[in-house]
Amino acid sequence: MKESCALGGVDDLSSVIASRGVPAIVPGASASAVYARRDDVLLRDVAGEHLLVPVRRNAADLQAIFSLNGIGAFVWGLLDGERTMDAVLAAVLERFDVGAEEAAADLSSFVERLTGAGIVERRR
Repeated sequence: MKESCALGGVDDLSSVIASRGVPAIVPGASASAVYARRDDVLLRDVAGEHLLVPVRRNAADLQAIFSLNGIGAFVWGLLDGERTMDAVLAAVLERFDVGAEEAAADLSSFVERLTGAGIVERRR
C-alpha cells in the first residue's frame, strides 16, 4: 500500500520528466540528470523531525539547517550521485500516492532549492 503524499515548500518534493512528455525535472536539466548530496551535509532525526545540517570546519552552520518532511527525507536518501532524476521520480511514484505531474513538479522545486542552497550538486 502506498503512503499518502502531501507536497510543497522547501521541505517537500516541485516539473514532469521530459521523457513523459512534460518539462524537465529541474530547469535546464533532463530526466537523465544526476544529483548528489554534499558530503558536508548530514541528515539527522531529532524529536521526529528530519533536519539537514551543513557541517563545515567541525561546526554546524545553524543558519542553514533545513527541515524535511518524510517524503523530503526519502528523496534525500535517493540523491546518491548515481540515480537519475527519472529513477528518483519513479521511486517516489512507487512509494507514495501522488500523481506523476505533481510529484515531478515538487521534485523539481525541491532539488532546485537544495542545489541553490549548496546542499546538493549536479554530477551529470
